[in-house]
Amino acid sequence: MKTLRPVTALLITLSLLCFGCGDTISDTTPPSGFVPSAPLSPSCTAGDGQISISWVKPSFTGAGSISQYNIYRGTTSDNMAFYAYSTSATTEYTDRGATNGTTFYYVITAVNSMGEGARSIPASATAVFDATTMISVPAGTFVMG
Repeated sequence: MKTLRPVTALLITLSLLCFGCGDTISDTTPPSGFVPSAPLSPSCTAGDGQISISWVKPSFTGAGSISQYNIYRGTTSDNMAFYAYSTSATTEYTDRGATNGTTFYYVITAVNSMGEGARSIPASATAVFDATTMISVPAGTFVMG
């Protein structure tokens, strides 16, 4: 079963109330007083001990502008907890606490003056050790540890 967004449900309700009254609804401006819809197209890029997350602003901001984005993280897609937040000016965040070899899942929510909106779809990545950051030792050098 598909859940309707608040704006869609309101427009359908208004249409049903006016059914047969001869009037049409011509204003499709979303009403104020709602939380934002979910951020779109989340994606992750893995690095050495970090994962960069980016997303697209929600298509519906609800009541005014977005004040922040909340980032949820977990090691499974169905068990995530609040991890960090990002200001509204940016649509990216770098998790510098990612353990190499562990897959992390992320969802993002947008927040406005009415509250927190719906969660994005999950995105995931596995932080990996970057061998190019290793110190190279010239051939013939003996290193004791």
